[in-house]
Amino acid sequence: MIDSGAALNIINKDIVEKFNIPTQPCIPPIRIKAINDTLIDHGIHHQTKTLKLQNGLLNPDVNQMYCCAASKIS
Repeated sequence: MIDSGAALNIINKDIVEKFNIPTQPCIPPIRIKAINDTLIDHGIHHQTKTLKLQNGLLNPDVNQMYCCAASKIS
């Protein structure tokens, strides 16, 4: 899952691993919370290297995304 509507551009770390997307350390790490105010994983410790994403024919987007685990809401 990719969430670009959040305050940060976030990508699930399972997708990063599955598609071998190159990453780099995120210094300092970023703490994030789910909508129910619980911490997600241990925060964000890695971000992708710069990616070029194509969103439609005329809308290329170049940025970095922060890698994190999916939240587990009970």
